Amino acid sequence: LCTVDVQPETPKLIVGPSVNCFLNDPVHVSVTATVSDGGTLSYQWYASDGSSHSSIVSGGVDSFYQPGTDYLGTTYYYCVVTNTNNGISVSVASPIVSVTVDEVRVTGLSVQTLPAKTDYYVGERLNTEGLALLVSYSDGRTETVTSGYQLYPTLLDKAGVQTIELSYANQFCRFEVNVQEEPERIDGIGVLTLPHRSSYVVGETLDPAGLSIRVYTNRGTRDVSEGLVCSPMFLNQEGGQVITVSYGDKTCTFTVGVPSSSSTKL
Repeated sequence: LCTVDVQPETPKLIVGPSVNCFLNDPVHVSVTATVSDGGTLSYQWYASDGSSHSSIVSGGVDSFYQPGTDYLGTTYYYCVVTNTNNGISVSVASPIVSVTVDEVRVTGLSVQTLPAKTDYYVGERLNTEGLALLVSYSDGRTETVTSGYQLYPTLLDKAGVQTIELSYANQFCRFEVNVQEEPERIDGIGVLTLPHRSSYVVGETLDPAGLSIRVYTNRGTRDVSEGLVCSPMFLNQEGGQVITVSYGDKTCTFTVGVPSSSSTKL
């Protein structure tokens, strides 16, 4: 009698596609092996960083393997499939499949909700209350953020439609606000020049010619000599008569002399 050792069939392999993923994504690599001689298939995965050296993957003894994705970069995997039949084995290495782990990046930025206030007066500071941004990520996720962004300008110092630029993680978007000059607000007035005439007799009427005031406003000061209302105009009180000057809703005073009739020289 003589025996003939029959070489086992070399497995035919189909390897799964390479994988691109992000940090901590669950992924797997796989190989499909087939033989027609009834042999038993076994698997061993190997990993490499791209150099000529490769190492055995601990626990990688199935037709699929789930690699870790907790670090950035590319790792190259292949599987050695062994067919054992009648105590004889033959092995074949699969093509390499890569797993590339990328960092999740911000890829888009837009205004989701405008601030509650979009109308301003010149000199006001931007109020971002209510502002929400929609952030898009490279892994397909989106997120609403209400802080952590930067914007410019914050001081609205010119009238007209003003564009506000926002940045977040090297992405940019913008929105517009309306800025107008603040209406003049009079804070106070004071006598600048007295009337030319400062002495009267009882019964005369005040002559305001020469009277001017200085008006103090939120925009600075200005001098006014028209539109002034003086009270009283009829001088019927002997002695010093206090005259009230009104402009808008503000008042100031000055005094004129009204000697008694007995002291008036004819």
